[in-house]
Amino acid sequence: MVRVGWVSIGDEVGAEFLPSKMFGPSTPIVTLARQNDLNIEAVDIHDLSTDARVTTGRCMVFSGSKVTDNDPCTQSKEARFRSKEYFVMNHIWPSGGKTVIEAFEGVYKINGAETEIEFVRRWENEDPIGRVMNQQAALDKAVDWHSNCWRNPASGNLFCYQKYYDQDYRMRGLD
Repeated sequence: MVRVGWVSIGDEVGAEFLPSKMFGPSTPIVTLARQNDLNIEAVDIHDLSTDARVTTGRCMVFSGSKVTDNDPCTQSKEARFRSKEYFVMNHIWPSGGKTVIEAFEGVYKINGAETEIEFVRRWENEDPIGRVMNQQAALDKAVDWHSNCWRNPASGNLFCYQKYYDQDYRMRGLD
């Protein structure tokens, strides 16, 4: 099998990217065939794989440090790489409501309004929002977590998607 890329940090740590690891489970094997393995081909993997990355976690909305919404939810993340990188993350609430985050060249939008990304990590116990998220993770029996948050400029509220990791997933360094 031909490797499609190599990423390294200095001479010590590296990772090989094999074609079989670059496609979602619904990608038909026949679409991965090449005419000639000796000829190198550059193909945007998003042309061959239509899978969106779906994770489950917890959606929270904060007004100041007070939680106004707190529900398990699903994040569907799609990336498109043409001339520039573009992400769309749909957060589906149990009610069927949706919070949409877009990212294009470092500019974020929440439900169409420009915003900034904020990060909350489990070890940030001094922050009131971090404390609330730690308490929720403990109730959900989560081993590890992190959260990305975006402030809605219209309401002033902070929307956060808290993503949980199990020990094996975190130790492999996958995200």
